[in-house]
Amino acid sequence: MQLQGLFIMLFILIIAPLLLISANHNVFFVLVAIVLFINSIRCILKLFIGTSKNQNEIEDEGMDDLEDMLSVDIKRFGTGTKVVRNLIAVLFFIYCIYYIHAYIFKIMTTFIITSWIITIIKDLSGDEKTSQMKFTTVLKSIYLFVIHASSILLISLVALSKFHNIFS
Repeated sequence: MQLQGLFIMLFILIIAPLLLISANHNVFFVLVAIVLFINSIRCILKLFIGTSKNQNEIEDEGMDDLEDMLSVDIKRFGTGTKVVRNLIAVLFFIYCIYYIHAYIFKIMTTFIITSWIITIIKDLSGDEKTSQMKFTTVLKSIYLFVIHASSILLISLVALSKFHNIFS
């Protein structure tokens, strides 16, 4: 059962986006925009409400059994899926640049893309303590709020611009 879930996750994260990109760019835009919009709202709410660290922990015994059964390093696979997810977000924001005409929003998009690339580098380094961005918690919270609020604004503006031109 877990192997079937792993293959479904592999299909959803890698194969389905490639098929959607090649089939119709509007479908790609809508699906990724919805996912990033919801993710940005969730991250902003998480900044204000806070979360406990125990929610994301998985039992080590279950992880060891799964690694032995599949002969796959689950931590590396998880890192790979995070990187693929972040690369799709970078691709989406690069796609958004073509629908923006104001330079201030292009600059904002560049900062958002840079933030996603920094996240990719941090995920690939594997150690959050050695990351380049060492902020205090208040500055990091402000930084994350600005990035996610900018993402929400940018996704909304690009969606309005893109679909206003299609339907008019």
